[in-house]
This record gives sequence, C-alpha cells and structure tokens, in this order.
Amino acid sequence: MWFPSSRTAIVLAIGVVAVLLTALTSGALTTTQQLPSSGTLTSANVNIYCEQTCINRADSVEWGFLDPGDTTTEKIYIQNNGTVPLTLSMRTINWEPQSVASSIALEWNRENAILNIGQVIEATLTLTIEADVPEDITSFSFDIIISGVEQ
Repeated sequence: MWFPSSRTAIVLAIGVVAVLLTALTSGALTTTQQLPSSGTLTSANVNIYCEQTCINRADSVEWGFLDPGDTTTEKIYIQNNGTVPLTLSMRTINWEPQSVASSIALEWNRENAILNIGQVIEATLTLTIEADVPEDITSFSFDIIISGVEQ
C-alpha cells in the first residue's frame, strides 16, 4: 500500500482546503440584483414592427430581467410609409424612476440613417446597465421615441 510522504500529504491537504474555501466564499460574496424592465415605443412619420415582414406593429420592448453590468439587444424594423425620404433619430423620455436614467443607456445603430420611401430597415436597440446601479432600483421603464424627419 502506498502512503504519501508527509510533505505531499500537507500539500494535498492545503489544496483540498483551498478548493473548499474557494467554493464556500464564492457563494457568500456573490450577489445578484435583477431588474425587470420594459420600454414603450412610439414613432413619428415611421412605422415600427417586430419582424421584417412588417405584420406585427411593435409598441413596446420587453428587456426582461437584467443584472447590473448587463448589456442586451433587441431588433426592430422601421418602415417609411410616407411620400418623402426621412432621417431617423431616437430619444428616450419618461424614465421611471427618474434616477435610473443616469445608470442605464439606450443606443441604436440607425441614428441619422436615411429611410427611403417604402423602405424597411432593421435597427438594433442596445440597452446597457451600469455595474453600480443603485441597489434600491428594483425595476425601471422608459419611453423610446423614434422619429423620421423629412430631409
């Protein structure tokens, strides 16, 4: 029967204790803070849809449950049903609670894009939650306004 030397036994024991302590303390140091969220979509001079076929109009974005530090994306489709080309822009309003607006950012990939008559384009909305969002924030909402301005 093989018995490890005392030096080997000590190293093995330290290794086992280290693994156990790591497992125990990692659970104790981990906290989560999920934020349920949603956004209402409104538009001016354009139509917004959930899919490229432009069948189902989009009136909200459900961001789901997010943790501090998360980034998530949603795709929407924008159609110009007017008679002139439009320049697209997006902004947000009505943050609830208002204080969360400094900890959350919404961007998109279509700012100042030209949308020709009848054209449909895909847009990606990217929502980023800062890692240090205040712990008292348990949910949030805001309105997204997408506008098409005549050129």
